[in-house]
This record gives sequence, C-alpha cells and structure tokens, in this order.
Amino acid sequence: MCLKYAELEKSLGEDRARGIYVFASQFADPRSDADFWNEWHEFEVQHGNEDTFREMLRIKRSVSASYSQTHFILPEYLMQKDQRLNIDEAKDKLKQAGVPEDEMVNANQEDIELPEESDSEDDEKVEITQKDVPTAVFGGLARKREETEKAEGGDDAAAAKDGAGHLGALERIKS
Repeated sequence: MCLKYAELEKSLGEDRARGIYVFASQFADPRSDADFWNEWHEFEVQHGNEDTFREMLRIKRSVSASYSQTHFILPEYLMQKDQRLNIDEAKDKLKQAGVPEDEMVNANQEDIELPEESDSEDDEKVEITQKDVPTAVFGGLARKREETEKAEGGDDAAAAKDGAGHLGALERIKS
C-alpha cells in the first residue's frame, strides 16, 4: 500500500514520497521485502542527492539490524510453495535468514509426570467461616426485608430474631 501511495506522491512531488518511504521502511525487512528497498533505491537514484541516498542506506542498515535482533519464526521463512516444512528444513531456512540457532527450537520429547493427588495435607483441614453482611451495605433493602419478615409473622419472625433465619451467601446462592 505504501508503495502505491509513494508512486502517487511521486507523480505529484518527490518530498512527500520520500517521507512515505521513510515511514514504510520500519515495516519492511530488507531480507524479505527486497521489492520495497529496490524501489526506494531507484527513487533516490532518480530524484535524490548524495545525502538522501546515504540516509536511505543508513535507514536500511538500521532496519536490518532491528529485524536481525528479533528472534521469532516468520511465516515466510517456514512456508514454501504452500507446504509445511519439517523442523530440520525450518532450522536450515532460519540459519540462511541469519537467525542464530536457539535451544528453544529443539523439541523436548520428555514426558512430564504430574502427581495424581495434592501434595498439601492441609486441604481437608481448612475451615471457612461465614459472616453476615452488614445491613448498611444493603441500605433500604435491609429495612424492606425486615418489614416483609414482620408482615409474614409466626415462626419465621421468631427464627429471624434468633439469627437462625439468616442465610449465608452459599445458602442464598444455592436457593
């Protein structure tokens, strides 16, 4: 897209086209996007001077160095004619691209054995205490509940006064 936009700007004036090339250069790896760098090279030969050409070369070296410090596997290095490469071929492609061999590329074939039971014996001894939520949290809703309980009357109201009628959070969720 940037190449097409730079081509449009070239037809209108070279200064903006150069700015587009400078901006787009951060996204173009010189090892894989040779078309972009060749087109910028031709632009500088036709429209630039010695300083702008040197600036283009400096940016190219800078971008190349930043991409060589990135150690991730790019799809264009792993795909060849719509076929997946095996691990050895992928390593060879990465070596050709200048990526140093990393221990992480090698597959670890060891099985990991996990214990079936928990190592902690304290799991069974844990006691969870429940506390009533203060009525101030609910504001007017708490008063409305008390009025409803009084209106129902009978055993429920007596149980509510004793605290036996209050349900904990777990019981409220279950119900």
